[in-house]
Amino acid sequence: MQWNAATLAAALVDGMRLEQAAHAPRFTCFPGADLIEAGEEGRIELESGLTAEREELESLGHTVKIRDRVQGSIRIAERVDGGWIAHHDGHDDGSSIGTAQGWER
Repeated sequence: MQWNAATLAAALVDGMRLEQAAHAPRFTCFPGADLIEAGEEGRIELESGLTAEREELESLGHTVKIRDRVQGSIRIAERVDGGWIAHHDGHDDGSSIGTAQGWER
């Protein structure tokens, strides 16, 4: 859920296009909302594109780890004139496919 919220914030608050937001470097905090993470040590994981933020977070007392890629996958369908465009961040297997005809209901 954290990467979904970050992607929405990148689009709605930072004004990124949906494709940019899907591909933006991301972070995740542990433990998160998943019960399986409940016993994990608290930390923030940053993708390598966010290394500039590391020093500031560490100065605030956070444990920070840099990763090539954090977990999660984003797939977005964007309505455009005449159909849909699909965006996939490439973080996971799978893909997204747009359609020129749209799905009118």
